Amino acid sequence: MRRSIVSLGLAVALSTGSSLAAAADSLPARKAGLWESKNASADGAHSTVRQCIDAATDQQMQGLSDKMGMDCSKKQLTKTATGYLSETSCKMGTISVEGKAVMTGDFNASVRIETDSVMTGLPGVTGPKASHTVIESRWLGPCEAGQKPGDIILESGKTVKLPAMPR
Repeated sequence: MRRSIVSLGLAVALSTGSSLAAAADSLPARKAGLWESKNASADGAHSTVRQCIDAATDQQMQGLSDKMGMDCSKKQLTKTATGYLSETSCKMGTISVEGKAVMTGDFNASVRIETDSVMTGLPGVTGPKASHTVIESRWLGPCEAGQKPGDIILESGKTVKLPAMPR
């Protein structure tokens, strides 16, 4: 349950790339290779994952909310003096998510995403659930031998393949 809630919130935070047809701004592509992302939330949860990406998988991740079946009434991305601001309002089934994400970094060596979201309609949760998450990502170098773009390496060492998503 916790993992699916985190995935939903993360999808909203990352749903700002090419799927924003009405947005005047778009995120730059991250440098291809192996990226390490450290995720920390205000409630003390944290994790570190690594992902091998190329241009196609980076674009897939940016449009994740569309591919997860999320219905977003608001997806706005604005370039700021220091990076990007994303504002979203999405629904997936009975769950609604309102979120803001501030993204900074050069997208070649590092990216920082700071998200604030409020979810309502969570099964077993009374009232809205607010969350604050910081994702610090850094480029480690080329993908390791045997890794393919989209491979996500969990803290346990297990590799999860990014599902093939329609483009």
